[in-house]
Amino acid sequence: MFKRLTYWFYYCFLILVSCKQPEKLPPVVFNSDITAFEFSVFEESSSGGSNFLVAAEQVLLWKGLLNDSISLHKAILKNAENSTLIFQKENTWLSEFVSVSDGVNFLTKFFCIETEDSVLYKAYITFETDTNKLVIEGRANKTNSSGLFFFFKPGFENEEYTYIKFLNVFWSIDSLNNKTIKFTNNQIGENNLNSFLIKDTTSVDYNSYLEVYDKGNERICYINRNKVTKKGRVKYFFHYNNDDWHCWNEQLSDINCN
Repeated sequence: MFKRLTYWFYYCFLILVSCKQPEKLPPVVFNSDITAFEFSVFEESSSGGSNFLVAAEQVLLWKGLLNDSISLHKAILKNAENSTLIFQKENTWLSEFVSVSDGVNFLTKFFCIETEDSVLYKAYITFETDTNKLVIEGRANKTNSSGLFFFFKPGFENEEYTYIKFLNVFWSIDSLNNKTIKFTNNQIGENNLNSFLIKDTTSVDYNSYLEVYDKGNERICYINRNKVTKKGRVKYFFHYNNDDWHCWNEQLSDINCN
């Protein structure tokens, strides 16, 4: 009898083990470097020739927006990349942490919601009287090879204080780890829909392509550069009144384009 009961319990145990649901794994969080761009090389205006200065002037129009205005958003994305996601229910995961921007602490809740072919991301902050305000919303495919984010900040809409969308960030990464990032300004006014495109290329001479678009005036500035040697070229009809490339060398001095 005892032997028969032992077999019975063992049999039930095997059934329970076989029926156990596989452990849920959290989605992979994107690389936070999608918001990074190095402006320092374009600040070497004291040693640059006129062609380099034309390119630098257009690129630096974006410095304030991409360095200062999204410092909190970059801190949140960096924390999210390094934090542990805790399963909540259904396909929802959550990590909670403190994000620091300009010396101020923001309590942050970062949600990941899985769908069939993508992951939805939402980040909420609590600061003083602003409770659970949405500051980041986006979606990426499950391989994190492409995605789109919307950044929000405090502002007024219809004369009411709220958090408004002010910047879109699209990114994609190919099999060679070449990145394409496009920032689009969503702020109401003359800068609305202006964009800044950054793209890695496989060209030997110029491994970075930049495009600065002034939507209101329909002006586009094209820039090719080498991130290592610093040489580059610029095409900007509004300034030069032609569609030719205008080049600079490794010392940022003007040269004739070959």
